[in-house]
Amino acid sequence: RCIELSPSSKNPSQNRLLALNYLSTVSPRLVFEAHAAWADRFAREVGVPFTTWPNLKVTNRPLRIGYIGPDFFHHSVSFFLHALLEHRNKDLFEVFIYSNSAREDEKTELFKGMLPADHWNKVLGQTSQQVADLIRADQVDILIELAGHTANNRLDVIALKPAPVQFTYIGYNNSTGLGSIDYRIVDEVVDPLDTEQPFSEELVRIPGCFLCYTPPLKIPDVAPLPANRQGFVTFGSFSCLAKVGDPCVALWARVLHEVPGSRLLVKNKGFYSTDVQATFFNKFKEHGIAEHRLKLMSLATTSFDHLNIYNEVDIALDTFPYSNTTTTCEALLMGVPAICLAGKTHGARVCMTLLTAIGLGDLAGETEDEYVAKAKGLAANLQSLAVLRSNIRQALLSSPLCDGPGFVKNKFEPVLMEKWRLYCEGRPPSQQTFASSEPPHPLAPGAFAPPLPPGAPIVSGPPARNGTAPQAFMMASPVSNLPASIPLAATPGLMQTHAFQLPALSMHPMTNATASMQMSQAAMMSQAAMMPQAAMMPMLPQATMMVQPQEVAQIMSQPMSPANCVWRNPVVVHHFPQGYPAPVCMGQMVP
Repeated sequence: RCIELSPSSKNPSQNRLLALNYLSTVSPRLVFEAHAAWADRFAREVGVPFTTWPNLKVTNRPLRIGYIGPDFFHHSVSFFLHALLEHRNKDLFEVFIYSNSAREDEKTELFKGMLPADHWNKVLGQTSQQVADLIRADQVDILIELAGHTANNRLDVIALKPAPVQFTYIGYNNSTGLGSIDYRIVDEVVDPLDTEQPFSEELVRIPGCFLCYTPPLKIPDVAPLPANRQGFVTFGSFSCLAKVGDPCVALWARVLHEVPGSRLLVKNKGFYSTDVQATFFNKFKEHGIAEHRLKLMSLATTSFDHLNIYNEVDIALDTFPYSNTTTTCEALLMGVPAICLAGKTHGARVCMTLLTAIGLGDLAGETEDEYVAKAKGLAANLQSLAVLRSNIRQALLSSPLCDGPGFVKNKFEPVLMEKWRLYCEGRPPSQQTFASSEPPHPLAPGAFAPPLPPGAPIVSGPPARNGTAPQAFMMASPVSNLPASIPLAATPGLMQTHAFQLPALSMHPMTNATASMQMSQAAMMSQAAMMPQAAMMPMLPQATMMVQPQEVAQIMSQPMSPANCVWRNPVVVHHFPQGYPAPVCMGQMVP
C-alpha cells in the first residue's frame, strides 16, 4: 500500500525486497525478478552511472579500498568487517570508510583507530552525487557495499558506479539487483556451483566459509549443560522475529513434541510488547504447545549479558528460509550447537556453511524430518551433548571461521587483487548463469541468424562519445510475420546498421536499459520519417518505448561477448549519426 501511495519513495520498495527473503512461498526466481525490477527503476531515477574513472589502471601499485554502509558500530555486520580492517596488508591496501550511520559507539571508535583520520568519512545526509564525487576524489579502486537492501543503505551511491570495481558483501543475503555491482563474495556451501538462485552480480566463491567472525573482547565463560541442572532440554533462538514465520513455528513445535518436557527460549527485542508475546504464544498453542513451555525474553543490557543468556540454552534452533549468521556464531561461541535446515538459496544456507567451517556440518538437515531428527538426537544423549558443549568454543576459535589474519591474507585480499587485475585487462565480470525449468523464450539466443563474422563492418559513422567504436545491435521483433533480421540500407544521413543477434546485455555499466518513456506507434512513425528509407523500419502493432540516448551510448561503448552475456527479450534499436545515437527500442534489455 505504501508503494502504491508513493511509488518513488525509497524505503517501502526496499522493505518489500527485504521482506521477500523471509517467505518460503516465493520462488528464488520471482524474488530476483522483484529485485531486478526495482533496480531498473531505481538506477534510472538516480542518474547515469560513471563509465570512466581517474584511477591509474595498473596492477603494480597499492589499491584503494572503500567500504560504504550504515553499520560501523556494534552491529552484526561489524563482527565480520572487523578482521578486514584490522588484518589488512597496509603495504598493499589503503582503506577508506564511508559511514551512513548517525550512531557511533566503542566499536566505531575501534574502527576509526584502525585508519588515518582523513580516511573516515561520515556521509549521512549527503546526496548521491556528493558521496559519489567524494569517492571519486579519493580515487577508490574497489568499493564494497555492506548493507544491500537493509536500513540506511547507500545503494543510491553504488548505482552511480563511483569506483571502477564494486562488490556487495556481508550485509544482505540476496542479490541487490543492481547492474553497477560487479561481484558478490560467497562460498561453495552457501552458494553451490549448481545453484538455481539468480544474481545480478558475478558470484566469487572463496575456499572455506565466505565469512570471518571476530568475537567480542569480553565474553562469559561457557556454563555446564543446563539440561543436567534443570532436568529438561532447552532449545533456543535469539533471531529476528521476522525470521520466525508460520512454517518455522510449525517445525519448532514438532521438535518440542518429539522431545517431551523440553522448553523453548526465544529472545528478541519485540518481546518488550505484551501484545507481541501474546501473538507468539498463540501461534504455538495452535500446534498444541502450552504457554509454560515457552520463555520469551527481550533485549539484554550489554553484549556480555546477551551472550550469557546462552548459558540457559542447550541446543539452538535455526530459522528458515532465512537462516542466522551472527546469532549462530554467538551460539557456537557459547558452546551451543545449532540445528539448521539447509535450503536452496543463499539465505537458507548461511548457518550450514558456518557449521561446516567448524566441523559440525552434520547438524544441517536437508529436510524438515532430518531437522527434527537431529534436534531429537542431540537431546536424547545429554552426556554427549555436554562433551560437545565443552569443546565447541575452542573448535570455533581455532577454525578458519575465526582466523582473521589467514582469512584476509589468503582469501579476501587475493580476490580483490584478482578482480582489479581483470579490470585492468579489460575483462568485465560475467553475470551468473543458472539452470531454469522454464521454457526458453521464443526469441532466445540462437533463434535468429548468427552474429556477423569477425571483421565484418557493423556500424559506419562517427564513434560513440568516449571515442570507441559503437557495437552492433540486433533488430528483432516479437511479431511472428516479421523476418528474423532486417539489414537497414546504407543511405545518406543514416548510419549503416546490420541487424544481428544481440548476444548480451548484462554489460557494464549499463545492465538494465529499459524504457524511460512511452512512445505511441504514431510517434514511432514520426521518428521513422526522419529516415530516407523509413519503410525499412519494422512497424510493430503495439506501444513501443524509447531509451534515453545516453544510456545507449554507454551500452554501445562496451564490448559484447556471447560467453558472458544473456539476452532475454526482443529489442529493436535504430541509431543516427547526430552526436550520439537516438534509438528506438521495443521491449526490454535486462540481465
